[in-house]
Amino acid sequence: MKPPSTSAPLALWLDPDMPMSSAQAAAISDAGWAFLGIETLEALKSHAAQADVVVVRVVQDVTRFKQVQQVLEQLNLTLPIVCRVERDQLELAVEAAQAGALGVIAHNDQNPQTWVQMQLKLLNPPPHAPSKAKAKNLVFVDPASQHLLALAQRVAAAEVTALLVGPTGSGKEVLAQVLH
Repeated sequence: MKPPSTSAPLALWLDPDMPMSSAQAAAISDAGWAFLGIETLEALKSHAAQADVVVVRVVQDVTRFKQVQQVLEQLNLTLPIVCRVERDQLELAVEAAQAGALGVIAHNDQNPQTWVQMQLKLLNPPPHAPSKAKAKNLVFVDPASQHLLALAQRVAAAEVTALLVGPTGSGKEVLAQVLH
């Protein structure tokens, strides 16, 4: 395990079933993160105050995610939570996003760019929606959608006009919200 650094954001890696692989550790380190693997909610209680984010693997349902939320509430902490799910668990990914996860990634993701994007989300949280409107959480799981999201984020950062075209139901409005 890498010792926490003062300049790198600290991710608590909560997974009692499967420790972080060396490839995942390298990806997180390459993206500039420090990490600490923990296996229990008690360990979460001990280290949460020093953390910038909690990364939790959810399997079958979001029970573990909700347990992490409860622990953080008990500690009066508002840490963002990233959920790791199996690639074929789209419904679980959506459920985690709707429950308030900062992000949802594949449980075996070894791409440093994923962690760079999470760091950007931490540094630049989306603006809060008006009180009567509920913010939508979007899930981009497959590589093509993740590529589209990355492209949309680059376009959104530029001073350009964008025209979205496509058939009905292709997601133009959703992409427009990402760009906006």
